[in-house]
Amino acid sequence: MPMTPAIRTLVRRLRTLSLLTTALVLGAPAALAYPDLQLNILGGAYDSLSETVVTTDKRFTVQAYATKKKKKFTRREILEGSFFLAVAVTPESESSIDFGTFSINGVEVGLGEMTYGRPEALPPHGTYDAYYHLEGFRFDANDTAKAFNTRKHAGRHPDESGNKMHVASFDIDASGLSSGTGLHFDLFGGTPVDGNISGPVTYTFANLRRIRFAPFSHDAAMVPGSNETVAVSEPGALAVFGAGLAALAGLRRRLAGTRPSHLG
Repeated sequence: MPMTPAIRTLVRRLRTLSLLTTALVLGAPAALAYPDLQLNILGGAYDSLSETVVTTDKRFTVQAYATKKKKKFTRREILEGSFFLAVAVTPESESSIDFGTFSINGVEVGLGEMTYGRPEALPPHGTYDAYYHLEGFRFDANDTAKAFNTRKHAGRHPDESGNKMHVASFDIDASGLSSGTGLHFDLFGGTPVDGNISGPVTYTFANLRRIRFAPFSHDAAMVPGSNETVAVSEPGALAVFGAGLAALAGLRRRLAGTRPSHLG
């Protein structure tokens, strides 16, 4: 039976929809290959359930990465920006303040150096409200590496022969935390409104513009105890399809309900 014009139109639309769906499923992970900002824990592993690079070690190194992109995220923006490693105590609880201490690059952090709530520069998510500490820093022009995606290569040591990605390292000692207490790490930053590009990096929300943050699929955590399991994806085509759907779901979740920002 010959197709009517209406049927031909319907077939064309179905084909177009099929192509768009395929492009989204296969292209979403590639589009997020190198977020502007991301976190890694050297020697850590990627937990696909929480979408976080995790470790159970008490002493470890967290690395912050900023990846250069033409016009979108320039070398100047990276080197002159103010960036912050947000470290939150988990599980979150306003009443529980007996969580002990931890240190960043040898400097002890306790309740007196922490704030309860959520940094305004970070969109709301499951970690907050919590007690958190902000470690301000700048990326060094000489600390660079080849770019890679921490979601795909969690725990990897950067290849220092490259220069596309800027690296900042933080040695964490969580041995002073109370039993059952963990740490969650987020990363954000922006251009200082006051033009401060060489003095101490201090946090004031109103002093940041063009704010960027590491996607929640590229954050990090120290989980308490060895009984925490890290999910490992199954091999085969089903896992590839599932990864595409997970990327779409994660992208939709991260974009929904947040104010405009640079997601990477």
